[in-house]
Amino acid sequence: MDSTALFTVALGLQSPWEVDDIRFEPEQGEIHFDLVCRAKRLACPCCGQAEQPIHDRLERTWQHLHFFQYKAYLHTNVPRVRCDGCQKTTQVAVPWARLGSGFTLLMDALVLALAKKLPIAEIAKLFGVSAGRIWQALNVHVEAARAQESHAEVTRIGVDEKHVGRSIGFISLFHDATGRRVLFGTAGRDAQTFESFNTDFLAHGGKVEAVSAVSLGPVESVPGRGDPGLPRGRAVLRCFSCLQARTRSPGGGTARRGEGRARPQGDSLGHLESAGGLDVQTDQRHALATTLRTEDRQGVAHERALQGNPSTRQCR
Repeated sequence: MDSTALFTVALGLQSPWEVDDIRFEPEQGEIHFDLVCRAKRLACPCCGQAEQPIHDRLERTWQHLHFFQYKAYLHTNVPRVRCDGCQKTTQVAVPWARLGSGFTLLMDALVLALAKKLPIAEIAKLFGVSAGRIWQALNVHVEAARAQESHAEVTRIGVDEKHVGRSIGFISLFHDATGRRVLFGTAGRDAQTFESFNTDFLAHGGKVEAVSAVSLGPVESVPGRGDPGLPRGRAVLRCFSCLQARTRSPGGGTARRGEGRARPQGDSLGHLESAGGLDVQTDQRHALATTLRTEDRQGVAHERALQGNPSTRQCR
């Protein structure tokens, strides 16, 4: 078996495709594979009619996985078929890459795997390409995956915002509070942000009438955010926001200090042990601590904040 036949097998090529020539350039740190399609007639990519003549061939190049420390590139002249049936001239799909991509499928798969662990700039440096090419490859797969997403079962929505730098500013992330998955993300944190989410939510089969709760931050923090276009009467403030509202309200600090005097054991299990001499196991400590935190923060503080601050009443 000669080298071209060997690399034909190594690249997973099948008839009519095969490796025609191999060019090794150690000074540039590259290895180039020239591929060829031996067929004279092919099936039409559009209608599938067999044995159609080849109209012409277009030169194309793809970057492949590295061979050891050398960059690998695949080159070929891709046939275009002129169909007598549908009267169209169409480029055939190659088996090693998706249409319009500059990477092979294996290269795409590696980029996707690395993107979960590494910054895009480091991946681009690793393969010797621009960050834009990496983003372009990722965006295609992300959009394809999102097109298959269904939001029909979403009943509880959470909204978070994050500042990601001066060039972008704030971004808003909408997530499924029950399924724990990101539904939508976009730049900004104003009313237009919610309108964009609503459009995307409905496009993915979301049902507005099925949403029972929308978890928001302080509504007064962003102009125009108080009427996000979501189901009225279903918006709720998170516990942290309620605590902030309660603290800022008249007498808020006094009320919290009075609550602490009424509950001398405090909020932590450590205070309970020192005061009451509790003897519990480690797993019981964790369970009791969780219960106390839930009771205090989501029960007493949340309800008192809603009752004591007019700015939170609209969220009930």
